[in-house]
Amino acid sequence: MEDNKEAQEAQATSLITPLRVALVFGAILIVALGYLRMQEPPVEEMPVYFEIPQFTLTDQDSADFGRNSMEGKIWVADFIFSNCPAICPLLTAKFKALEQQTADWEGTKGAERIRFLSISVDPRNDTPEVLKKYAEKYKANLDRWTFLTGAPADVAQLLKTGFKVATVEGVSEENVDKVADGEILHVEHFALVDHLGRVRGYYAQDSESQAKLKRDLRRLLAEVDS
Repeated sequence: MEDNKEAQEAQATSLITPLRVALVFGAILIVALGYLRMQEPPVEEMPVYFEIPQFTLTDQDSADFGRNSMEGKIWVADFIFSNCPAICPLLTAKFKALEQQTADWEGTKGAERIRFLSISVDPRNDTPEVLKKYAEKYKANLDRWTFLTGAPADVAQLLKTGFKVATVEGVSEENVDKVADGEILHVEHFALVDHLGRVRGYYAQDSESQAKLKRDLRRLLAEVDS
């Protein structure tokens, strides 16, 4: 009987010991995770740069298109021209990939709330018909992606006082002014605009900047829901 009792006590001890170890380890893990969270840098708020003013341009279907057309939408804009042999095909390919990726976000939320604008910086040559062919060439989803042109002075005004791309790295205010005179401007950044029509960021073409653009798009979707 005594041997039996000792065996039972030994068995109980063998069960309790791993449980104690697990509890201690769990407590240490909770403390460590709490410490790591305290060490993580706080998530910076997205800047609000300025509001896009009202504008009227012309889309690929020869229809008027203005800021009101994007009411309540989050939009990404790029600045291209159809016969560009250099950076524009890359910009357009990245734009297409981004449009396709965001269409699948959170069910239909991405498709419903995010829009894409490609604004021609060569409006003298990029007529609506030319832009329509350019869109077809890249198989652009025109339900979410719009190509814009217009009077050169109107395009230059939007670039200068609307998107203020003269402040973007590598673009001078002098070059922006020349758009109205037929000069072609290269802008390699994407601009992100929130549902209230405010510019929230500019993004270069490197992988880190493009990853940040996707994160910021998700953050703006969350802002709409909050």
